[in-house]
Amino acid sequence: METRIRGRTLLLSAVVALILSMCFLIVPRLLDRQWEVIFRYKTARHTTATVVRKEHRVNAQPREQWVVYYRVTGFPIYSFHMNTRTRDWEQGDIDWSATSKLDTAEQRRNQQSGDRETRLSQKEYESLSVGDRLDVSYRLKVDNETVEIISVERVNP
Repeated sequence: METRIRGRTLLLSAVVALILSMCFLIVPRLLDRQWEVIFRYKTARHTTATVVRKEHRVNAQPREQWVVYYRVTGFPIYSFHMNTRTRDWEQGDIDWSATSKLDTAEQRRNQQSGDRETRLSQKEYESLSVGDRLDVSYRLKVDNETVEIISVERVNP
């Protein structure tokens, strides 16, 4: 009877050890994939834009506005991968297929809705001229074909 219990206990211990070792192998890979998804859609990326026109809206509510219209020059999407030794994210090469999808979507958006715009302070507005470059921070949307503009700032001359 005792050998039967010992045998079952040994078998149960072996099964538990096997399950735990599988968890230690599989779970980190699943978490890396989740972090990759989070990193792809929540990370602010940077590109440049060109000022195409300016507009001073005097009768805007609640107060006058200084509006700058701009066109994004492109959306470079870099691939990122996890360095397994240091557990840090490293930037890879440009993902040309994702980049061309976003550029095409941006051209389509410009044709339908016109140039992108941002409101600035009077001082910033007056310091910009048509043709100046802007630094644009953006984030990918989940559909992978559109972007969300986070911020627009003047590139230091």
